Amino acid sequence: MIFKVVYGITVKSEDDKYYETILGVLEAVSEGFFPGAFLVEYLPFLWRIPSWFPGTGWQQRFLKWQNDAKNLTNLPFAYAQENAVGCKV
Repeated sequence: MIFKVVYGITVKSEDDKYYETILGVLEAVSEGFFPGAFLVEYLPFLWRIPSWFPGTGWQQRFLKWQNDAKNLTNLPFAYAQENAVGCKV
């Protein structure tokens, strides 16, 4: 509903990229904000371990969550800019 009101975007199905982005951000909020969910919170030196090292799947999850958060802001704004025909700014 908020996408329709603010940006003029109608989310048609669950396969829509906007819908998938929202779900990714909600997953990040529900899992990422739970205290103690990741060992890196207790052992900060784990940030220095390369992402290819076994047991560092959390790094890929963090990267996905970060990209979803950026897309939640950038994708609708870009859509609104492209479809703002006849508007004087």
